[in-house]
Amino acid sequence: MSETCTVYWAPVFIEATQNWNMIYPDLISVHDRIRPYKTSTKSGNFFYCPSFTGLVENTFVLENPIAGSYKIVNNQVVVPDETFINAWTQHTPSMEGCNMMSYGMKWVFFTEEDIEMMLVSPFFGNAEHLKYGNVMPGKLNISKWFRYINLEYILHKGVKEFKVIKGEPLAYVVFNTNKKVNLKRFEMNDKLHAYGLATGTSTKWEPWVPLAARYKRFMESRTNKLVLNEIKKNLVDTDTQK
Repeated sequence: MSETCTVYWAPVFIEATQNWNMIYPDLISVHDRIRPYKTSTKSGNFFYCPSFTGLVENTFVLENPIAGSYKIVNNQVVVPDETFINAWTQHTPSMEGCNMMSYGMKWVFFTEEDIEMMLVSPFFGNAEHLKYGNVMPGKLNISKWFRYINLEYILHKGVKEFKVIKGEPLAYVVFNTNKKVNLKRFEMNDKLHAYGLATGTSTKWEPWVPLAARYKRFMESRTNKLVLNEIKKNLVDTDTQK
């Protein structure tokens, strides 16, 4: 059995007149991000704990490329700064008094392996945005569903502003596998966008269906094979392995 597995990933920008690839750096693992701060002490050092390293080596950082600050006025996002990533209020609050704000960056991940991926708030460092809210977490099997990763933040109760610093982690993606993940970057094309839009709107044309049923439909139609074929045609000659 191979000790590594390949996960394909790409930045996603839909209905844009510009190509925003330049604001999506290659992803690095949490382990590589914090390794420069490792001390020389071995006794009790969590860098030598298998349960820790197994997690952070397969956890990758979604990094913020541009600083920005936002205010929510009458349920609309107002951008007072000159530098910003687009943001908007897509949904009404799900929790009493907690505004929700969508951040205009998206990614997609796919693999031939049977792997579940989780989107979570960053648990290392002191990200500025955590003062204002947390990303809405989620989990999906990235071999059985081709779905864009959206960043929607649940603001703390009563909070009506949101700030992010250049370079801070917006969120983490965690791959639940015992194998070491090797990321390979690809570029989205029209066919892949069409598949992503179909899965992304599935709650509209088939609401209140469990993910297992959506996975079944996706696999039985061999949409996974069609997606993988397009990905392999559009690979970028780089990856995050050093």
